[in-house]
This record gives sequence, structure tokens and C-alpha cells, in this order.
Amino acid sequence: MIGPKTEDNWLGIVCDATSATLLAARGSGPTAVLDARHYFEFDPARLNQHGRLAVLEEFVTEQNLAGCAVYVAFAGAGTVVQALHVPPLSRRNRERAVRTRLMNCTDGRELTIALRPEPGPSEKDGVKLLAAGITRDLSASIWRACRRAGLHVRAMTALAGTIQAPTSAGAVVQLLLGERTTTIQLFTDGRLRACRDVLLGRRDFVAAYQRPILTETGAVTLSEAEAEESLRDIGIPVGREDEIRPGVCATQLWPTLTPVLQRLREEVSQSWTQSDLSETHDAALDVLGVPALHGLGEFLAEELQLRGPLRTPAQGAAAYLAAICSPGSKGQLLDLRPPREQLAEHWTRPALIIGACALLVMCANMAAPREAAARLHALQPVGARLQAQLEHAQQQRAATEQACHELAGQMRCRLQLEEALPPDIPVLEVLKDLFRSVPPGVELVEVRFQPTDGIQARAAYQGGDAASVVATRWVRDLSENGLFSSAKVLGVSGSGRADPAVLEIQAQLW
Repeated sequence: MIGPKTEDNWLGIVCDATSATLLAARGSGPTAVLDARHYFEFDPARLNQHGRLAVLEEFVTEQNLAGCAVYVAFAGAGTVVQALHVPPLSRRNRERAVRTRLMNCTDGRELTIALRPEPGPSEKDGVKLLAAGITRDLSASIWRACRRAGLHVRAMTALAGTIQAPTSAGAVVQLLLGERTTTIQLFTDGRLRACRDVLLGRRDFVAAYQRPILTETGAVTLSEAEAEESLRDIGIPVGREDEIRPGVCATQLWPTLTPVLQRLREEVSQSWTQSDLSETHDAALDVLGVPALHGLGEFLAEELQLRGPLRTPAQGAAAYLAAICSPGSKGQLLDLRPPREQLAEHWTRPALIIGACALLVMCANMAAPREAAARLHALQPVGARLQAQLEHAQQQRAATEQACHELAGQMRCRLQLEEALPPDIPVLEVLKDLFRSVPPGVELVEVRFQPTDGIQARAAYQGGDAASVVATRWVRDLSENGLFSSAKVLGVSGSGRADPAVLEIQAQLW
């Protein structure tokens, strides 16, 4: 029977684009304890339209979690997390560059993004940061569903980058085992260097346990509930030869579990190969998940020749829960809440201060009307200051909204420009070489890029040499440039000695 809700109760949601795992827990940090767990799938289009999850609301009612805090961690489909090195840019341009990079990984879908600078000495050639993005519709829909279920959203972040590896372990391969996906993170000295989500999780092991187990008396098939129980109690039977069920030995499980284990092994090996890190012979293994999967760490450490695992299954489960309910300080949190909610929270404190001051004035007037009348003259400057602060806050909000509209317009212009420009033309390099090749006395008037004809330039010239001679030398210099296959003069009007002449040239790109 579920007891009454306390301040220590909370709900964790590990969510991807079409499914979620609900973790009802109590306590915080290493003392967090899991009370109930439930996995379900949902229709993202229906969620976006109605903004509610019936399964979530039923779970909150069953576990008596109404009014509790909820922590949402995104992983798998719809989420992208990358460790990036960004050149020195302004804050706005850096966010634009990162957003464009992340949107390329999600087929151009609109994202809510968050950036976290990585610790370390500053570099002149740029900054290193961890960037996370979540499909904007998914973030907003999950937020609405949590609010309608009677929950208080404390944090929405990405699962990758939330759980740190021990800083003293050197190179670490960390696995965050979920129901449908596993997040593979690579650390060096506690710093996240690379991460990726693979479509393989606990559900695959449950399915493996449900395959026929060949015994001396015939094949044994487990139901889904029996497979779930066996996976929780037995896990991966490393070093076990005892009888786990009547007539079933632990060694007879290997033919059903080996395909899934080999897939996971190959994914870990591929993640390391795709990164820019050195060999794995000195790396350690860190496996975390709720509930714990016994034996998985020992199996992968032996197969991949890794040190570890660094934590026991129970310690890994505790660390997983602790990271969900303590996703980091305000400066380190990858905040993936909808932008509208982040903006509202930014202005909550000034509004509360103004409201509190107004409430104090009202209480004073009600408790002591004569004293209030006597001090009314003294309170008028206070009211004027509060009004000025309110107007200033409103102006800042209007300016922020205007900046958002301008940013959206700039993004649309940029997308239109990217669609208009040929995708394979190195525009900056071409323009640099064109500007360097301009002869003395020639002033560029117009430059056009043609997808099939290269570039066409129009310029004005006036000087001592004939305009035709200057144009001929110019196209010869362009033809000798490595970026252009050929160049020719399209037209010359005038000599350029007494009156300015107009030069028209064309240069064909390779």
C-alpha cells in the first residue's frame, strides 16, 4: 500500500520521442530509493495535439505523487548531445552556429538548445562546450503533460552529460542503460569527450530472456513477467553454473543472451573508434541503470579489455537515480525547458518582489489606517519607484520579445540565403581571391554567383592604361588562380583614360 506523499517523494522521467520510463523515488543524492517503475509508449502527434499523457496521470494517482517534483531527462530519438569546439564568436553568433550544427543532426527540426562551457583554461582559438538539443514540440508537450498531471517541473535536461564519471579514473567508458536506448559516454579525466545513443536497452534483454531456453528436458519459454523478474534477479550469468529455475542452469542462458550482448559490445567499440581518443587499454568501464543489470559490467569489461566496472550494480543504480534528481547546479545544468517557460521564470522574481511590496503596503493600510494615512506621503516615492521598476521590467520584456522576433527573422533570412546559394561553392574563399585579384584603379560594382557560369563581376576603371588591357590582365590572373578553371572578358565600355570605363568579366569555378 502506498503511503502519503512527503517532501522527499519525486518522479523521474527518462523520455525519448515515442516512449518514456517513469521512476517514482524518494530521497535525494546517494540515498535515493526507487519505489516504482513503469515503461510505456505514446503517440507523439497525439501528445502534441492534446498535451497530456493518460498513463502518466494514472501513475501519479497510483503512487500518490500529485504536487511532487518531476525531473525529465531526454535520451534517444529527438535528442542530440555533442561536445563541440567553437571558434571565438559573440554569444548570439555562437548560439546560431551551434543551433545550425544540431539541427543538421535532426533533419532540420526546430530545437530547444542548451549550452554548457566545459571546465578548463581559456583558449584563444575558441571555447569547448557541451551542446544539447531536444525537439521543441517534444519539450513543450512533455512540459504540458507534467503540469496537467499535477506535477511541479524542476528540471528538463538531457541524460547524456548529466551523469559524470569519476575524475580520478582517467579514460572511462560509461553506459547509461535505459529501456529502449543506451547512452554511451566517453570521458577523460572526468571530462566528457563524446557521447551517442544506441537503440538497444533493457527491453532487448527482456526479449532475449523470452526466447526458448534449450534444456535436457526440452525448450523452456518464459513469459514477459517471468523474463523481467529473471533479468532483475539474475542479469547476465557471468561465472554462474547453478540452477536458476527448475531444470534450467545459468549456462543455458548464454545462447539467448549472446546476440544482444554482442550487439552492445560492437556499439561500444564503434563509439570509441569514431571518437578522437586513444586506444582503450587503459580505460575503465562504468555501467549505470535502474534497475541494476547484474553481470553486464563484468562481461563487457572482459570482452573489451577494460578496467572495472568502477561501481557495483547497486552503486550504479544509486548514481543513476542521484543524477536524475540532481542534474547539476544552475550554471552547469543543460536546461531544455521550453523557451517560454525559461523566460517566464526569469521575470518571476521581480514580479514577486513587486507583489510582496504591494502586499505589505495593503496590510499596513488595513492594520493601521490612521498611521497609513499619516505615512502616505512618505510611501508615494516608494510607489513611484515600484512603478518605475515595473515599467522598466515591462520594457525589458518587450525588448526581449523584439530580440526574439528579430532573431527568428534573421534565422529565416539565413535559411533563405543558404537555399539560394549553391551548396558546394566556397563563397568566402572565392570572394577573398576575387578581391585580391582586383587591379589598381578598378573598383568592383557588382558580383553575382551563377550555379552554372561561376561568378560575374562588373567594375569601374579609370587610369593610364587602356581599359581592355586592364581587363585582359585581370582575367589572366583569375585563370591562374586555383579556384577558377577559366576566365573571360564579357565586355568593356570606354577606354578608361578620360572617362571611367565599365569592365564586365566572368570566371568559371572548378
